[in-house]
Amino acid sequence: MDVKARIKDVLLELKSASLSLQGSVNDAVWHALMEKYDLLFLGQHFNVIHSAELLHTLQTVFKVDVDVQTLNAMIPGICKELGMKTEALVSLEYAAKPNPPISSYSITLF
Repeated sequence: MDVKARIKDVLLELKSASLSLQGSVNDAVWHALMEKYDLLFLGQHFNVIHSAELLHTLQTVFKVDVDVQTLNAMIPGICKELGMKTEALVSLEYAAKPNPPISSYSITLF
């Protein structure tokens, strides 16, 4: 399976895991999910993740060989295909400069 397909599968699994929290969120369940994926689930509905943490999860939990540049290049297209929203994030170091480089993405799973 190629890297793009693996990333899509992981994002769908994370979406499903996040959906499982809906209506039954308690600290123990939320912490267990974060420990399983070594990833923070953020937002009011615990449905927002960040690509910098996703990279770590892909590499360590799912053993996907991908680097940050490749992941950042793929995220917008993959998320669009899956109906997930993304928001580009910029390092404060470059925030005031024209056309700052994207450092990571915030991903809304649903």
